[in-house]
Amino acid sequence: MRMGMMLFAAFVSLPLAAQRATRIEYGKPVELRNVKIAYISTTDDDDLAKEARRQLMELLPALAFAGSEEEGDVTLAFSRKPNGNGNGDGSAAKQFTTTMYVARATGGMTIRVYLDATSTKTDLAEAVSEVIKPACNLLQKANPRQLGSPAIAVTPQNQRMIHTTAGLRPGLSKREVLDALGVPTNVTGRATYTQTWVYKTSDGDIRLVFGGERLVAVTVPEKK
Repeated sequence: MRMGMMLFAAFVSLPLAAQRATRIEYGKPVELRNVKIAYISTTDDDDLAKEARRQLMELLPALAFAGSEEEGDVTLAFSRKPNGNGNGDGSAAKQFTTTMYVARATGGMTIRVYLDATSTKTDLAEAVSEVIKPACNLLQKANPRQLGSPAIAVTPQNQRMIHTTAGLRPGLSKREVLDALGVPTNVTGRATYTQTWVYKTSDGDIRLVFGGERLVAVTVPEKK
């Protein structure tokens, strides 16, 4: 972890309510073990906010989002700033630095920072992916029962071999599905409303539709 200016950057990147803190320090991952709701701060960058939310919904489908810093268990603070103007003659794309901090403001006038990550990738989606994956791993390791285990890339070698879906039935919780099948390949929709999880399997896609926290419908590939 980097100290000094990185901690100051974490301070100025957080919402104004958190900036009232007078002390910044690094916290311990175990302090995140009960995190269920996160507040996303992007300093009014709508494109950055949308991309961060999209990727978080895919990587941490069980994580809910707060409408304000006070409502969240933790703050995920993103910023994206240009580094000059390329070559200045239009021959090169503008370079950016994207940063992310996992932090929270405590009642003791202290901001506790749990992780900071930086990317210099120009593409927005690639930059967000580079900084968000370490944060997702941190949160999952701290709270695996709520957020699941860190995802494993789907490859022909480790593609899920699901031979029966008899245990998948309406009424199951997201936690029960995660325990049975692991992290889904893709997630669409909002965590607190209708959400669809897709599992890529050797026989085709399994689609699970949730209403809030409960499974309401299951679609499995037809056997050939």
